[in-house]
Amino acid sequence: MENKIRKIYNHIFQIDFLIKYGYYDVSIKKKNSIKDERYLYEVSEGTSDAFFSRIFNMTAVAKFIKNMNDIDKEKFFNVDDNKKINNYKATEPIYFSIPKNISNRRLYKLPNLYSYLLLAFFVNKNKEEFIKIFEKNKLSTSKFFNFYGFVDTEELRQKLLYSGIRRLHLDLSNFYHTLYTHSIPWMIDGKVNAKSNKKDGFSNSLDTLIRKCQYDETYGIPTGNLISRLVSELYMCYFDKKIEEHGFRYSRYVDDICFPYSFESEEIEFLSIFRKICKEHNLMINESKTQIENFPFLNKSDKTKIFGYFDNIEEKLTIEKWVEKIKNFIDYCIAEEASGNKGVIKCIFSGLKKINPKNNKINEIFSFYSSKTNFNIFEKILDASLKDSKLTNKFIDLFETLKRKGFKRENAEKIVNEYFSNNKIEYQKKIDYYLKNNYNQELYQILLLSIEFNSNILFDKGNLQKIISIESDDFCLTLATILFYRIEKSLEDLLPKIDKLFIETNNRYSHQPVMAQQFWFYRYFIYSITKKNDKILKEIKQYCKNHNYTLTKNGKYYQSELFWEYKKESHKINDFYDELLKNEVELVFLNDF
Repeated sequence: MENKIRKIYNHIFQIDFLIKYGYYDVSIKKKNSIKDERYLYEVSEGTSDAFFSRIFNMTAVAKFIKNMNDIDKEKFFNVDDNKKINNYKATEPIYFSIPKNISNRRLYKLPNLYSYLLLAFFVNKNKEEFIKIFEKNKLSTSKFFNFYGFVDTEELRQKLLYSGIRRLHLDLSNFYHTLYTHSIPWMIDGKVNAKSNKKDGFSNSLDTLIRKCQYDETYGIPTGNLISRLVSELYMCYFDKKIEEHGFRYSRYVDDICFPYSFESEEIEFLSIFRKICKEHNLMINESKTQIENFPFLNKSDKTKIFGYFDNIEEKLTIEKWVEKIKNFIDYCIAEEASGNKGVIKCIFSGLKKINPKNNKINEIFSFYSSKTNFNIFEKILDASLKDSKLTNKFIDLFETLKRKGFKRENAEKIVNEYFSNNKIEYQKKIDYYLKNNYNQELYQILLLSIEFNSNILFDKGNLQKIISIESDDFCLTLATILFYRIEKSLEDLLPKIDKLFIETNNRYSHQPVMAQQFWFYRYFIYSITKKNDKILKEIKQYCKNHNYTLTKNGKYYQSELFWEYKKESHKINDFYDELLKNEVELVFLNDF
């Protein structure tokens, strides 16, 4: 009988799973379908901290690939032959800057979809290379990829840390962003063996396909997707193996390591071995995070009080008392996060989802304004979520839960619009700052909230046009276009900016297929809506006519970057996207076009 962990891995390594949940690294949740007329499909099943799964997801792509015949799969995704793997075009990823904390940033590199699919097929075909070392590893608590709950992984961690009266905490410096891709074969096969054979075998092919995902860069690996987590876990499991050979035991979560010991000599010996292995593989220790803890140990991850905050609550609380209770809960979570209990702020949203006041009071509670201060609890939650852009999706997800329990959408929209109206000057300053400094996720969250809550307060034609630039990212470009169309009922005044963006990009990548270039996602979005919206197609044709673009030979289109029919010159990657467009495979699911 298949054991539990084997079942988990066989599930994770399915092509369907790697596409549907892997590209945006969606955390699986219990099915909770949401029907909403604004979306093109019924939404459920998971969330991503960075990207809003109801708008940006790979459901349609997964379905398309699942239904693809074997001949086409072989045509587009042949990863058995090393020579063919080397011949695939390198593609530009989507660069998306997110806050690591209030003063530092992290750069996501989301691969071109075609490159990601090549990697997905390769990982699927070679899953045993991953699973065999995952199963043997006894030191990792990250090898379960969120399929084990917090309680289970914490118990495993504690068992690994038994016996020592001291704990050494280490982590690797910018692990995902500085990992040398050529060190993957070094780690798996040994440095000497890998250097003597740089072409063949599993590890070299993996190295090549990762580089193809990031325009042939050798430093760093693509971030923000599940496959990169699988690869990094594979890498670190081999790292663990090298440490274990020296007789040491520790607990590891990705690149965060905690070593238990009792004597200083143990620490010195461990650090000596650890540094040696790091040096051999071009890894750096983050010295600023190296610390020693002495028994009794403080459990900074304890969330018992958080999860039980609303237990045994009085059944007959007034609306005002419910608001006070929720306010105190939010303030308590923020204070806990500030004191070092990492991740507690996220618990605000999961905690509030569980509240169930009697007599259907949800709408009254979250719509309530204090007669003295005009305080509203939903506004407070909104403000907290806007202070950390990773909370935006959780805020929207919370609203959807509250809506199902009775909170009226029109009331929520009124509160959001009032908040933006009262703080308009501050947020428009922020929007300008985010644009100038490439703060992608912060701009993304404001665009997303404006779309989700039907707010036109912070954006007008002018600042939406500013977003359509070569300094932007695909997701903000897409959301800005959606919002522009929603406000103007037309893309006419946005077309010069889109045209300029595509021309500038193509000039920078003159020898690359157009769908291997930067902004491949946004191009696909524009070509997709042009295909299904006659009004937009007419606007583009009129724009091209007004700007003296030459008609194509058949007279149907113009020789313009705005027409896929003109840009789809034959190449495998372009052919793949052509198939997606022909089959109307959606990458963006908001029903505005």
